[in-house]
Amino acid sequence: MKKLLALILSLISVFTFAFAVVGCTPATPSYDGAVKIYMPDGAPALAFAKLMHDENKLGKDDLTYTVVSANNIGGVVANGTATAALMPINAASKLCGTGDRYKILSVNTHGNLYVLSKQTPDGIDSLKGKKVGVINLANVPGLTFKAILKKNEITYTEDESAHTSTSVFLKNIEAGQVAALLNATDNAKLDYVVAPEPQVSKLTTAAPVIKNVLSLQTLWGEDSYPQAVLVVKNELAQDAQFCNALLSALSESATWVKTHGEDAYNAISTHTAEGYATTLAPTVLTESAITGCNIKVVKANEMKATINDYIQKIIEIEPTSASVVSDNFFI
Repeated sequence: MKKLLALILSLISVFTFAFAVVGCTPATPSYDGAVKIYMPDGAPALAFAKLMHDENKLGKDDLTYTVVSANNIGGVVANGTATAALMPINAASKLCGTGDRYKILSVNTHGNLYVLSKQTPDGIDSLKGKKVGVINLANVPGLTFKAILKKNEITYTEDESAHTSTSVFLKNIEAGQVAALLNATDNAKLDYVVAPEPQVSKLTTAAPVIKNVLSLQTLWGEDSYPQAVLVVKNELAQDAQFCNALLSALSESATWVKTHGEDAYNAISTHTAEGYATTLAPTVLTESAITGCNIKVVKANEMKATINDYIQKIIEIEPTSASVVSDNFFI
């Protein structure tokens, strides 16, 4: 009887210990190094505007925000300078898609591309036989637009001599060329231009005759597409407390920025890389323009299927434009 009682007490002790262990959540590692967050100018920078405005360190003593040219964001990830970076999904897939150095934390912009024209199209089929300029044709704007044309069974070409009455001629252009090319009276004239917000509002404000006539987000459908994503170094990804604080602050910023255009501009201007000046203008950072940037924070692991689908569709357009990502890429 004594032996049985001893055995029962022993088992109770074991189970009590087991429940105590299960009930405890191991502390996640805290990242103690410098946190350098980079983002490209434009809509991605607007996503971080409130954090920069508040100089929010997110509990870290050594945390900095830096806005760079869109052409330079890949470099600070490739060389490891960035502890975290907001960047186009196709670039993130190529530089970080294995998950060996960086992991994807969130999707922060969900499409900010629109079609400008002096004409009024009757849907996507109206673009057949037309000349369309695309700001950044080789990257997300052009790839997304090409995927939309493919989805609608509309052929396209970048060779003007091969342009027909049923195809779309695509031309890579710079933001500063839009008005001149839409207003041209010679062969250089374009019928439409694909451009991002907030540049769209800047252009239409300067030249009211030019209108925002189509949304690539609407044409894409499927709840739009992942455009700019936040990647963090693996060591920082393990700091759950920091990552959760960052996501929460970015969600607040996404709401705040819509009605704080001037504050957002000032915050971005004071956090640009040395020698660089933002292309944004405070006068056009209206609530409508910022809303058109489609800034919304969604955890990347909740959008895994959408991210993989988008990557697959642009790879079909241009095989070298992106890379298939591994499950290890997602936190």
